[in-house]
Amino acid sequence: YSTQPKGPLRHIPLFADDVIAVCAPALAQRVEEDIPRLRGEKLLCWSTPNHWARWFAENDIDGIEKCDLVSFSLLSLVIDAAIAGQGIAVTSQRLVETDLALGRLVRLPFAPVVTGYG
Repeated sequence: YSTQPKGPLRHIPLFADDVIAVCAPALAQRVEEDIPRLRGEKLLCWSTPNHWARWFAENDIDGIEKCDLVSFSLLSLVIDAAIAGQGIAVTSQRLVETDLALGRLVRLPFAPVVTGYG
């Protein structure tokens, strides 16, 4: 998972990755498209890379510097925390397709953001 080769390693992108904002259904009902409420929730992210800044910019939302970012070392923990209702996650759409289909997560009504990773 990278944007380019690192050192002598080869990098073969398998797909273009895009991220979406997701959260538990109960939290989605509170937030919907309400930007001030979105900023007031915990924003869950993977420590490297953190896609929230780009997501805010691409969706033309300011104020990320005032948000409560909670960083996890594993992306699976980000998704688990979102399912548990602990905040809003920005994560790869591919990784949460099953959780979305089963209703454990809800996608917030904002545009997906292409990350440049793959």
